Amino acid sequence: MKKTTILITILAIITILLVFLAIKNQPGESKKKITSNSTQNQPEKTVVLYFSPSYIDISTSSALTSIDLMVDTTTGFTTGIQAELAYDPKEITNVTLTPTQDDNSLFGNNPFVLLNNVDNELGRISYAIAISPTDQAIQGKGKIATLTFQKSITSATNQTIIFFLDKSLATKANESKSILKETSPIIIVLKKPDTTITPNSTSSGEIAE
Repeated sequence: MKKTTILITILAIITILLVFLAIKNQPGESKKKITSNSTQNQPEKTVVLYFSPSYIDISTSSALTSIDLMVDTTTGFTTGIQAELAYDPKEITNVTLTPTQDDNSLFGNNPFVLLNNVDNELGRISYAIAISPTDQAIQGKGKIATLTFQKSITSATNQTIIFFLDKSLATKANESKSILKETSPIIIVLKKPDTTITPNSTSSGEIAE
């Protein structure tokens, strides 16, 4: 009788331990499955947004300057681009964005422009372009817009940039997540650094008398 009681007690303890381990391990397994599925659902990012040129000097000019907004999707296909840009309105002004409608346009001669908004007070640009519902996804490298601006008369710095915000994206058919791989800003030189040599300047290692 005593042996039976001990055996029942041991079995009860083992059962409790097994239940405890099962409960403890279940959340970890679920988390592991969620992480795995999340990784598998990430699309391949193949689109690059950049400016051409990526560096421009307008220190000696007050005229309007134009640069191209470019897309490179040569390693994949895309159905649309949304470029969210920011700049300092105290440094550059009269900013406009014109969709590319010529043979250099990646989206063809008649692009489907969804959004084209420039806020010259806040220094924000929102531009979205896509293929038409009857077109196929595109692949390649080319222009999607031309950005025009000029140096502000109140400019006080040597250089400024126009850069892409995190809300920028690229779309692909049957894919809900962005396939934008990377973006590159443009550096704009507004003033040359002051390199004036004063009469008291000396060469390295010499002492002025």
